Amino acid sequence: MEDPLTESAEKAAWKRNASESGFRLLFIILFGAIIYLAMIVVVALVVFQLGNRFITGNVNTKLQHFGKGLNAFVHEVLEYLTFNTDRKPFPFADWPSGSDSL
Repeated sequence: MEDPLTESAEKAAWKRNASESGFRLLFIILFGAIIYLAMIVVVALVVFQLGNRFITGNVNTKLQHFGKGLNAFVHEVLEYLTFNTDRKPFPFADWPSGSDSL
């Protein structure tokens, strides 16, 4: 016969795990949509930078810096989506600076 306290603790742990998994699923759906939108922004950024390069001979340094931050953000989202980290990316954390090496 099992100890009622152990059985109760196991049920509580199972409920907590199910709840955490449910929230994780919601965040996966949310960040999956965000990553899709981020890819649209990346394409627009590439097109604009390429056009700027053809017209002026240079790239826009502010957009280049933003692109580095966006790359770091996408990396953080993919790390979260693939269960390599439990740390939620922006907007639950600071926007990545893009200066850190990936």
